[in-house]
Amino acid sequence: TSVSGTASSAKDDPAVTPAIEQLAPKSPETSAKANDLTAGLIQLSLTPEQSEMRVGEKRQLAVQVKTVAPLGLAVLTLRFDPQVIKVNSVTAGSIFANAKAAPNLTQSVDQDGVLLVSLAPATGSTLSGEGRLLNIDIQATGVGDSALAFDLSNTHLMATDGRPTTNQIEQG
Repeated sequence: TSVSGTASSAKDDPAVTPAIEQLAPKSPETSAKANDLTAGLIQLSLTPEQSEMRVGEKRQLAVQVKTVAPLGLAVLTLRFDPQVIKVNSVTAGSIFANAKAAPNLTQSVDQDGVLLVSLAPATGSTLSGEGRLLNIDIQATGVGDSALAFDLSNTHLMATDGRPTTNQIEQG
């Protein structure tokens, strides 16, 4: 069987606008917190932002964090050109200097130029404030342009107290 029709015989569908409902509790204290974006803002950046290196040169980059919310888990994915730079090591930054115990840090680097890091403060520790979250030691291995950059779709930051967070990430 064959079905055909013309635009003049087709019916127009009515426009449907979905209802938007605020599901947050309506208490004044909660509303004040919801309106204060900085209470859940977590900022990440790479330093130095840009720099040239010579083949064979080694350098340490820092992932800087600034947060009011107590950071419970950071899962960071960074991409780079493995023909141009090599990641030698990743260590916890100076923001953990006064912690009672070392943070839990796992890392992996694959041959396609993906660095995956999972970092969480030790049990019972909290992390907030501003400072170096991670140190990344790199080495220039070839000629070319390779910025170490966050993969935004695979970078996640979560607060220990469950508050909603807004992540602001500046590329390097």
